[in-house]
Amino acid sequence: MDLNGDKSIDLVSGSYDGPLSLFAGQVDRVFSAPDMLKDESGAKIQIDNATSVAPYDWNKDGKQDLVVGTISGRVWYLENAGGATFKPPVPLDIEDANDGGPCAVDWDQDGEMDLFLGQDNGRLRYFHGMKGGKKPSFDQVIEIFSDLTPLECEPIRALPGKKLDWAIARPRMRPKPYVCDFNGDGKKDLLIGDFCVLEGAPKELSSEDQARYEMLRGKQDDLRARAAKINDELAHATYKELGVEFGKKLTDEQSLKYTEIFDRLYQANTAIQQIDKELNEIFTELQPLMPPIDYHGFVWLCLGTK
Repeated sequence: MDLNGDKSIDLVSGSYDGPLSLFAGQVDRVFSAPDMLKDESGAKIQIDNATSVAPYDWNKDGKQDLVVGTISGRVWYLENAGGATFKPPVPLDIEDANDGGPCAVDWDQDGEMDLFLGQDNGRLRYFHGMKGGKKPSFDQVIEIFSDLTPLECEPIRALPGKKLDWAIARPRMRPKPYVCDFNGDGKKDLLIGDFCVLEGAPKELSSEDQARYEMLRGKQDDLRARAAKINDELAHATYKELGVEFGKKLTDEQSLKYTEIFDRLYQANTAIQQIDKELNEIFTELQPLMPPIDYHGFVWLCLGTK
């Protein structure tokens, strides 16, 4: 994209600390050192932490605007004021997406900006854009991938006897979407990057240690399943105490109250406290027997059909 209007292809990036950076395109596909994006007053743009950015000329004025996801969940629109400076960010009227990864694109070719949005818990949604307003707005939401279960967020174990083979059927945490024509057939395809924790090939253990390992793993799986059930019950109880329908989008004030109530209920729940204690004890016993852990990310390809 040409963000600063100099007819060269630029790169723009978010960051863990939050500021957005422009890598201005030079000749021979070389980019300048990063320069933090600024607003019209010249101040550095600082929205939130762990920003992820997607360009799109939403208002069709020939300048690339930005959609920015953040770690706390709010998704923001920044209108390009010219020369890679931007007007104050405004929040989009959509459900928050923690650690949000946006991709802005006219997916259905109706002339309006659509949005793919991933979030920390594995959910990936498509928002269909509509006309009008002073910022992007949407009239339809389609869930592409649902939330991962608590167990699906645990480290993924290698298949027995295999060194580099895991049973993974879908993108995992923090999906980051990108749209392009990957196979050159004239149809838009969806690429999705993710994050996950993988366990390597099982260690070679003695028969006694192997039996102990399998017994501890069985206990661990059972405790994690019980913990997931209790956490779901606590979430429902928290919404009930808030007086809000379960799963309904919360305001900023309600979100803060939700955390306060959930933490209180969690600390008062003796069953979950006992499970946490037992899980910590089991992990300590398991650690010498466990396979190595690797932090990894896959790229998934979803081919467009029309």
